[in-house]
Order: sequence, then C-alpha cells, then structure tokens
Amino acid sequence: MNAPEMNASWLTEQGRVRAIDGDSVLVEVGVKSACGHCEHGAGCGVSKLGRLVRVRPLLWRLPNTLGAREGDQVTLALPPGDLTGAVARAYGLPLAGFVGAAVLAALGGAGEGATVGSAFTGLALGLWAARRSSQAHPVAPVLIARTPPRRRVRPASYPANHGELPMSATTEQDPILSTDFILEMLRQTRALDSYGTYDGWPAERVLAPYILTKEQRRDIPVIGDPDDVVLSRVRAFYNAIAAMIEKECRLMAVPMVNITHEGFGRVVITVGKLVVLDRTLRDVHRFGFDSLSKMKDEGDKYLSVALEIIGKYPEVAGM
Repeated sequence: MNAPEMNASWLTEQGRVRAIDGDSVLVEVGVKSACGHCEHGAGCGVSKLGRLVRVRPLLWRLPNTLGAREGDQVTLALPPGDLTGAVARAYGLPLAGFVGAAVLAALGGAGEGATVGSAFTGLALGLWAARRSSQAHPVAPVLIARTPPRRRVRPASYPANHGELPMSATTEQDPILSTDFILEMLRQTRALDSYGTYDGWPAERVLAPYILTKEQRRDIPVIGDPDDVVLSRVRAFYNAIAAMIEKECRLMAVPMVNITHEGFGRVVITVGKLVVLDRTLRDVHRFGFDSLSKMKDEGDKYLSVALEIIGKYPEVAGM
C-alpha cells in the first residue's frame, strides 16, 4: 500500500518504530509543549512544572503501510481537518449540552437549583456523546515516509560528502539544481536533518517542501505555533545566505533567527560588527517560494545587498 497523497497544510511529526505487531507498528512520538519557550526554561513558568512531572512519549499503533522495521525513523501526518473535527467534538458537545440544558430548564420555569442541576446533567450527556463520537470517529495519523537507521550501508550513488548534490539525470535536465545557491540550500537543509530523513533522497525531493503555490499558502493556517520542520527551513535559507557571504568575502557571517510562537520574528546576519541583513519575518507558517528559481533569486538579492554593504564598510566588517 502506498503512502497517501498530502499537501503542505498537513500536520507532520517525526517518530520511531519501537515494535512490529503483525501488520501494525508501534510508533513512539515525543511530547512537545504547546509553547516553544518551555524547552528554554522561559515563558509562563510551565517549564518548571515540566521538570517535576515527566511526560511520557505517545505511542501510536498504526497500519504498517510502508513496510517499516523496528528502529526506523518515520514521518507521520495528520490532515488539519481531522484535528479540527476532533477538537470541535471534544469541546463543542459538552459545551452545547451544558448551555442547552440550562436554557431549556430556564425556559421551562425551573428554579435556580433545578437549572444548575440540568446544566450539569447536560454537561455529563455532552461528555458521553463526545466520548462515543471519538470512538466512532477515531483520529490517528498515517505514515508517509520512513528512514532506516543510520547504520545501514550508504548507497554507492550517494556521495561521501553529505552536502554535495548527486549529479543525476534530473540535475542535467534542470540547471537550477547545479547553481551555487541551490547547492548551498541542499547542504544546509541536510545539515539540519538531525534524524537522517533525507539520506538517499534526490535533491529535488529534499527541496520540494520549499515550493508552495499561492493556493497552498492560503490553505495553511497561521493559528498556533509554526511547525518545527518549517522553522528549520527558514533557518536553512538564511544559513545558506550567510554561507554564501562567507564564500564571497572570506569573512565569517553569523545568522541570527528569532521567531515567536505566533510566527513573527526577525533575522539578522552580521559580518564582524557590521549588520549586512536585517529582515522582519511574518506568517512563517507559510514560508516558501513559487519555484526554485524564485528562491534562488531571493537569496541572490540578499547576497548582493550584503556584499555591497561589506564593500562600503570593510573596516567594520573586519572587526
């Protein structure tokens, strides 16, 4: 069975296969806080509670549609509509029962005590209905990709240098894949791939998530924290610009990317004491480009401006 087709609006997460049970796999997924500050010990203080109460990883029993084996790293995906429906049932039905029963009791002339009792009775019925609904319509992710453990033998066609682009027939057909900036984007994307998901993937598949049409951007919600995978793409893009600056001027370029949990932020690249790029980010959830050519043009534009600034103030850049 093939993996289902998905688009950029799907919610994705990384997990690891812990056991095989017939046609199913037991996948372990680490639990993350809804607030990105917790892992830094900042924010509202919930992180301090997290140190006292240790949350266990989630375990999902899923159909083994990819032929995964124990120890494989897998990517799970969940359509946003499924999650929205589950949340609506879990919270909407109890609330509707609570309010509806109270209103009906009040309209029927019941006293204050009877109205309160009716409200809690309606709440209990709503909770029961929500539970039955969740059992009738369970929400579970699907497996869309698998990566065997790193100990496997590296294919001969894959270069020893992790960041180099394999010169395949596709590369010859599309010259954009052999340009300096796109090659650097490939290196930076692979460098941020801590799970080795992209090992053995061709360049066009690794870079495909950076390409979003206008329709796909509109379909991506901007409510909630930006996905960690999206944040890594943002960092890879500006890391690539910094690496190209170093290559051109032989001076160390330091990228600093700060993004809030609302998807807004700022990126700064400095060379010595000189700021060569300062850009405000917004709606990071929808980060992407119309094409690889557009991404290259955007990167080259920032690179050109940065090199021009360095040329005007070489003494500051060398400090």
